[in-house]
Amino acid sequence: VSRVWRAARAKAKLPDVKIHDLRRTFGTLLAQAGVSSLFIQNWMGHTDPSVTREHYIGLPEETQKQLKGLEWILPKGL
Repeated sequence: VSRVWRAARAKAKLPDVKIHDLRRTFGTLLAQAGVSSLFIQNWMGHTDPSVTREHYIGLPEETQKQLKGLEWILPKGL
């Protein structure tokens, strides 16, 4: 899996991102799109709703700053 991921990442010209980073980005984008926390919790497989809230809903200011640094890679309007 790692070898295939590295090749795909290189072909897409992505920085050193982990597969789990994509999972987190997906959950964050769902939250920003207004998807319910219950749906995100179920989709992500979290048994504890606080995990979903802490990682995807109401992002801390520092996390928002870090995400702004990724604007070049995210679609416009997100």
